[in-house]
Amino acid sequence: MILLFISFVLAAVILLFTSYTDIRKRTINSYIFIPLVALAAINYAYTGQDYSFLAIGIVFFAGTFINTDLYLYPAFGLAVLVASILLLIHDPVFLTASIMMFIIYELGFTERLFGIGDIKAMIALFYTFVQFPFLWAFTARQSFILTILPLSFAMLINIALVSL
Repeated sequence: MILLFISFVLAAVILLFTSYTDIRKRTINSYIFIPLVALAAINYAYTGQDYSFLAIGIVFFAGTFINTDLYLYPAFGLAVLVASILLLIHDPVFLTASIMMFIIYELGFTERLFGIGDIKAMIALFYTFVQFPFLWAFTARQSFILTILPLSFAMLINIALVSL
């Protein structure tokens, strides 16, 4: 749990810094999310989570460094999706997360909807906080949903809205 808390603090610091640099320079450092992904991988390994998902998340994030104008970019994403389906068919939570990471990844093709920095941020955050639930319900009806909805969905929606 302490690694997850450290990941949350690190993510907040990285997002604040990248927001500042994006506003000031209209660019961010391509490698700034690597520590967050590494810490997430350490957390998954330490807690004994599925090593297949650990690898799939790292591979999806590494794929964001491929030139987005090449057709290799979407082909790589499709290959990782097929591998994740084969490896994670027994775990619906991680399989759903892999499918979501695939969709996020493919949105980066030719950078028409989102820049690659946004895609890297979304994949890194989604990978890091797949199993981090909301801490409270906003209304009484949401109490059940919020116990199973990971924080990564909320972060994903916020980044997507801010990026547009």
